Parts: sequence; structure tokens; C-alpha cells
Amino acid sequence: MLIVHFYDGIKNVYSVWANSVSDVIENPQNYYHEYKEGMFITEAKLKHPIIKDRILREMNKEECVFEGIEIDLEEGEIIQDKKLLKIHRPSKYHIWNGKEWKIDLADLKNKKREELKIIREKKISSHLKVKFDKEYEFQMKNNDVNNFLGFKSTLDTLKMLGVDKPEDISKLSAFHLSEEILKKIKIFLETGKVSWILTNNSIALFSFEQILLINTLHQLRKEEIFIEFGKLSMQLEKCKSIEEIEKIVWE
Repeated sequence: MLIVHFYDGIKNVYSVWANSVSDVIENPQNYYHEYKEGMFITEAKLKHPIIKDRILREMNKEECVFEGIEIDLEEGEIIQDKKLLKIHRPSKYHIWNGKEWKIDLADLKNKKREELKIIREKKISSHLKVKFDKEYEFQMKNNDVNNFLGFKSTLDTLKMLGVDKPEDISKLSAFHLSEEILKKIKIFLETGKVSWILTNNSIALFSFEQILLINTLHQLRKEEIFIEFGKLSMQLEKCKSIEEIEKIVWE
């Protein structure tokens, strides 16, 4: 069952329950005794009905505006002289205030600065290529960097504890080190090198000095990245327009 509406012109004069609209159209007087030729029969309950080209339908937004009917406006839309006008958004940075597109440069600068921070962190954690006997590529995410620093700290501690031979490993039991760290320490004491997983998941051996160099190169690169970030931030702060902000690109 559904509700079918009778319209005399644009006036809804009667509504009735029926099995289908087609049933009502075939026998309209069985449902509405005052039915007259030319009435519209429809399932649609129209809020702002209009007849165009002999068709009863809902007014579109432009027609509602012309008739003075209040409508919800979208961003960029205004009403002028009973006409609905659409104002083009000048750029993705413009914000609609209900009357016009405006730019909040301070807010735009903050968004750009956040974009630069994301790029900065990606650069800091990007792989590091170092050439020894050949070129190696190291992962430099936070966990990887912490592993480098942790290993250096561990080896410094070994020197203080006098652990310089594989059989001295037992002296470290009080420190509750993980099996992974103990294994690396043992390999280092036996070979003078430590195993490390590279970006391609292969494993290579590196000396303590090489590990220190990798960490040093990462810190130097990180410092360079922060210096560049600082330069771009100062450049951003001086921007007076969208065009100037858009010119700030960090590859």
C-alpha cells in the first residue's frame, strides 16, 4: 500500500491509500469522487509544486528563488535580484563565509607548516645509503635508529665491564638483556662485527666503527633536514599571498 495524491493544478486536493499509482490512474473516481479531467495523480508529495510543459513536478532551486521561497544555499551560492548565482571558488584555500570566498592566511600558513613537518619526518626516516666495500642501504625509522643507539650504548658498557671475549657474556646476566642483543654482542666479540638487517631484508656484518659512522651520518642528515625545514618555515612566515605560499615546495 502507498499514498497517492490528487493535484488540481498545483494544489494537493486529496490523498488516498492504494495498491499502486496505476490502479488510481485507471479508475480515479473510485478513489476520489470529485476527480476532474486534467487533475494530476502522483505518488510524490510535492513541497513546492510547479507545472511546466504540462508536467507537475517539484520546483528546482532557481525556481524557488524566483518565487521568493527560502532555500538552503550551498557554499559559493548567493541570491541576487531573484536569481541564484554560483560564485567560483578561486582556490582550494578559500573558505566561504556565507557571502564571499575569503582567505585566512594565518590558517593557511599553519596547514602548510604541518605539510612541511610531515615531509620533514619522512625525510628523516628515509633509507640511508652508505658505501663501505660496496653500497648498503639502511632502514632509519625510529626503531632502527634506537637499535643503533642502543647497540652503541651497550658496547660502551661492555668496555666499562671488561667484557671483551665471548666467554665474558655471563657477566651480563644481571642486565637482563634480550637474546637478540646478547647474540649480537657475542658475534661482535667473536668477529669484531655485528650483524644488521638491511632494507632488502639481507643481513650484513659491520664493525663498531661502521655502526658509529652510520649513526653519525644519520644525525648529520637529520640536522641538514631541520636546517632546511627552518629556512622554509621562515620563508613561509614572510608570505603575503597564496601564490607565495604555493611556491614553497620541498622535494
